[in-house]
Amino acid sequence: MSPRDFFHEKHIVLVDDEEISLNVSCYLLESLGADLTTFSDPLEAIEYCRKWHADIDILLLDVVMPMLSGLEFARQLRTLNLGLPIIGLSANNSDIDRQECLTHGMTALLTKPLRASDLVALLS
Repeated sequence: MSPRDFFHEKHIVLVDDEEISLNVSCYLLESLGADLTTFSDPLEAIEYCRKWHADIDILLLDVVMPMLSGLEFARQLRTLNLGLPIIGLSANNSDIDRQECLTHGMTALLTKPLRASDLVALLS
C-alpha cells in the first residue's frame, strides 16, 4: 500500500511543541491526504483527544514537551482505554527510549523527522 493510499482521509492528531518539527510533519502528512489536527500545547491536545477520541485514527506525539510530557500524555490517555494508536516521536530512539514509551502506553516510538514509510510500515 502506498503512503498516499494509507493516509487518505485518516484523521491524525499531531502534538509537538517545536514549531519547525510540527511544520515539517504537518507538510508531509497533509501532502499525503491526511486530515490533520495539530497542537503545540499538549494540555489543549489531551482535552481534544479525550473529547474526540472516537474520530481520531492515529495520535502522533512528541515525547519531550513542557507542561505535559509525551510519556505522561500517553499514560493519561491509556487509563481511559480509548484503543487509540499512540506513536511517540523523538530524536532519541534507543532501546531504553522505546521501552520507556511502551511502558507509558505508547504503541511505538519513531525517530524525528517523521517519515511516512516508517509510519505505514508500523501501522500496516
